[in-house]
Amino acid sequence: MNLGNAEENRLFVINNEKRYFATADDINPNDKNSSLPYIINAISENSVVLDVGCSYGYLGEWLTKNKNCQVYGIDIDEEALEYVKERGYYKDVFHLDLDYPENTKDEFERFAKLQDIFDFAICADVLEHLKNPTNALDFISSKLKLGGQVLISIPNIAHMDIILNLLESKFNYSEFGILDNTHLRFFTKKSFAEWINSANEFYKNKGFKFDAKYLGGTTYISEFLVDVKNNHAELYNKILGINNELEILQHIFVLTKVNSFANTYGLNKIINTANYPNAFSVIASSISSLENELTSKETEINILNNEIASKDQSIQELNSKVVSLENELISVLLSRSWRYTRPIRKLLHKLNLNKKQRG
Repeated sequence: MNLGNAEENRLFVINNEKRYFATADDINPNDKNSSLPYIINAISENSVVLDVGCSYGYLGEWLTKNKNCQVYGIDIDEEALEYVKERGYYKDVFHLDLDYPENTKDEFERFAKLQDIFDFAICADVLEHLKNPTNALDFISSKLKLGGQVLISIPNIAHMDIILNLLESKFNYSEFGILDNTHLRFFTKKSFAEWINSANEFYKNKGFKFDAKYLGGTTYISEFLVDVKNNHAELYNKILGINNELEILQHIFVLTKVNSFANTYGLNKIINTANYPNAFSVIASSISSLENELTSKETEINILNNEIASKDQSIQELNSKVVSLENELISVLLSRSWRYTRPIRKLLHKLNLNKKQRG
């Protein structure tokens, strides 16, 4: 399944109705590359939990069975909620559209009657689907205890697949993943924290705000990125060295509801530590270094070519000298004096042989 750019833009798909059906047995608490273990491992036993976007209730079922939690659910899908009711693992469920919760008046009023009962609220891949996530988070946290926590997973728009495809003018929605065609909001790790920081100014008027902690992230490498890594490994690693979060598929956070006057050290830490080197400066420096290395290699090649040319000239001069000597030798061999002195040379040669034999 492609979780990055689609081959072509799938923003509009006929019969695009989506139903994500999973079971409690599909949850593996030890899966290090899934957002759900981060969430369920952060929830204490015997807690009261609000599962926002509960779908068919597999997460609440797991929490009920394994952590003895009391779970409530919210979803916009009536069919899914009927299934959840039949299964009986949720204490109660509410049919609400988080962008317009007042539209289902009876359900809205039922939810409003709840006390501040929740220890945890779960927003697993929910906020990116909303028109106004700030108001939705306010609505959810209205029933969250002070000190209660909201567990959130969001897709990472600053993924290498998205960034590199943008260089080719591709921002192709798909049915699933980062560019799911029902996503309305897009976040990076830092931009999410900055959003919460600014939203706190709104929440403070209601007597609370959120501190935040980063729990971790899941990773994903698309086929496109595999091809890039295989063919341009040095450049890929250079970009990844600028920001090591570029392969993260989902960021997982925990927001803690605190008094409006409390410090938000954790939130500030996320914002202040999510600073990366200027990408253009790093890449420009890398290109400059490569250009200097190339210039140095070209200089070495020119020196070697000059040496080769000099050697070639010396060889030509020696060849010319050999030819000249050969011509001189031929001239001598053909001369009269060489012929006339031949008997004398033979006699001398014979005397030398006799001398060697006597010695």
